[in-house]
Amino acid sequence: MDDKKLYTFYTDSIIEYPFFEKVKAKYSASKYKYKVFNQVADKGICPRCNKKSAFYMSTRDGDSYRVVCANDECSFPNGKSGMLLHEIIMEYMDEDTIKEWRDARYTKRSFYGWYGIKPENRGKNKT
Repeated sequence: MDDKKLYTFYTDSIIEYPFFEKVKAKYSASKYKYKVFNQVADKGICPRCNKKSAFYMSTRDGDSYRVVCANDECSFPNGKSGMLLHEIIMEYMDEDTIKEWRDARYTKRSFYGWYGIKPENRGKNKT
């Protein structure tokens, strides 16, 4: 039996927000007075180039968060100038945070959606 089938993936911005705050705290992000891509953003240290040129904001849909670096020489491991919160956590955060991240987004479900037999539903033994 495959253990991956016992877990259901679910995420939204409410689940991801505490992790986004943890990432912002690690990289000293503070409110930025101007809008970036027409969104409110925080400015902090870039995880890749370690310069204070990264902007921490929500995605265009608002369903997740992202980090964009304004430094032209900086490029993240995905080859772009920005990364999603999931990629930042997997690349730059410690093992405890990665474990918390996985536990928060995957929920255990019963095999084939069945529930176990409840003892109170069993009939009495007639011996």
